[in-house]
Amino acid sequence: MFGKWLLDRLKSLGLTQETAAHALGRERSFIQRLAGEKQALRVDEVATLATTLQVRKTELLAACGLDLSDEIQTGADLGIMKACLEEFVSACQSGGVRLDRAKPEQVSRTVLYLYDRAIQRSRAELQQLAHDIVSYESAPGGSLPTDKA
Repeated sequence: MFGKWLLDRLKSLGLTQETAAHALGRERSFIQRLAGEKQALRVDEVATLATTLQVRKTELLAACGLDLSDEIQTGADLGIMKACLEEFVSACQSGGVRLDRAKPEQVSRTVLYLYDRAIQRSRAELQQLAHDIVSYESAPGGSLPTDKA
């Protein structure tokens, strides 16, 4: 699904796989693996690839299977969602969690979980919650908690 979308988008813009790979600082084989859905896109590569493909980040994420558009209704919601995503990425990086191996649906669920909690919490509480979730998920047998209010 994503692979076909990616190749169609490149073709419609007249771009090569090599051009997209170069923008990401990667080899052409990375785009081939990405298109073959044998390689995951890292969170820190989303903005660069979206710019290269001339699409919004949310459109690229939707093509990857992370459609958050139903959850984002206003600019304020978008700001909260951005803060949730930033804190999640930060917590993963500081916790040694590799996002390139994460399942899209798990990342999506986690960010939405943070979003639901963030509406009622301060930024400091959001940072702590993001770190707690990453620690919990990284533990043996850990998985996303369904409710941790």
